[in-house]
Amino acid sequence: MTNQAKAFVSLHQESRAKNTLRQKRTTEITLNERVKMLDNLQSVWRSIQLASDNVEVMNAMRGAEGVLKGLNKEIGDVDEVEDVMRRVREEMDTVEEVNNVMVEDGKMLTGEIDEEMVEKELEEMERVEKRKVTEVQEKKDQEEARKVESRLENVNVPTAELVIHEKATEDQAKKIFEA
Repeated sequence: MTNQAKAFVSLHQESRAKNTLRQKRTTEITLNERVKMLDNLQSVWRSIQLASDNVEVMNAMRGAEGVLKGLNKEIGDVDEVEDVMRRVREEMDTVEEVNNVMVEDGKMLTGEIDEEMVEKELEEMERVEKRKVTEVQEKKDQEEARKVESRLENVNVPTAELVIHEKATEDQAKKIFEA
């Protein structure tokens, strides 16, 4: 609309330019009012959502209250709980007394732990472990020996004739230098 008003001004049509600017202002005012209404509606919508959430929370709390009441009815009052706990302690004491009767000289009737058997079993485990370690070490040694042999195969070792020839050449060289 601003461009249209400018066009009317350039054509020297002031009344039409004013009408166009009035329409522009009216449209801007209407738009601003509608934006404010939209903001108000959004605010109301947020309030409705919050209230709805609060209702759900309260319903959940009421349900939890009912469940807790039901569970507490099953448990009973504090005196009944204390009575049950006392009876449980008495039964535990009875079990301990029976257990003490079954103990004879510190040994259970179900069997005595034979320390000698435990020691033998431990020694056998240690022997097996030592054997495993020894086998692993022997394998490492054999592998190392194979590697050394492989390296030695690639080394040129002079034959006996060559050694004798080199020795003879050394002797001849000594004679020459001594003379």
